[in-house]
Amino acid sequence: MGRREKPYGGVDLASARKKLSGAAAPRFHTDWLAVDLAGRYAIFLGDDTIPLPSDADAEGTSKLVDEIRASFAGFPGASVLVEAYRSPAHRAREPVFDVPCISRGEPLHEERFAGYPHLVIATPDGAALVRQALTDLGGREALTRGPFAVVVDDLGPMTYEELHEASACDGCRVLDDPRDPRARSPELLASVGLYVYGWSGWAWIRITSPGVPADRDDLEAVGGAGVSPVTVEFRHDDTAWLRSDLVPE
Repeated sequence: MGRREKPYGGVDLASARKKLSGAAAPRFHTDWLAVDLAGRYAIFLGDDTIPLPSDADAEGTSKLVDEIRASFAGFPGASVLVEAYRSPAHRAREPVFDVPCISRGEPLHEERFAGYPHLVIATPDGAALVRQALTDLGGREALTRGPFAVVVDDLGPMTYEELHEASACDGCRVLDDPRDPRARSPELLASVGLYVYGWSGWAWIRITSPGVPADRDDLEAVGGAGVSPVTVEFRHDDTAWLRSDLVPE
């Protein structure tokens, strides 16, 4: 709590405001793509404090992220994306949110930020309070690996405190403005079929999973024909966190 920056190698909120005002989005060469034992793809959102795997294609991944963002006309608040590469019968489904955490067993409770939607994962006993916050403030239910989750349009300070004082929140974080998400928005990237991991300071944490995982054809259709993924010896769907020394160098 008390952190103003976006977690997991994201852009801080002041930069997000600048982005929304029309400034050009920064280009990142710290991200890399990985393919797992099941042939599924994940993007690892890094930062400049950690080394990339030796076979990481940061340039290709950066171009892929740009292409994904450019392929969408918008990001409606109901999380139904205007997708540009699958037929209606194969649309990417809603992303599945992991419980926000800093490390294994250490939940993230990110400070609310006025005007931005807030993801709240309920504890097993806190679903009623979290659902009431949704009813009072507006938003939507979200798919999650936790017991119950909502995205509240603008979580007020009193409600934020109430949820945490009552231990109703298992983990929460600020999301991107649904009208104009960042290129590296975990929700946007998961919605095109990618698992999304972020760097928490000492470990890779899975942030979102796709409802429909992308295959190689899907990846090529959104501009990923030239990107070379790192091969990893695990399955993204089974791997919620990774120490840095478990990632290939």
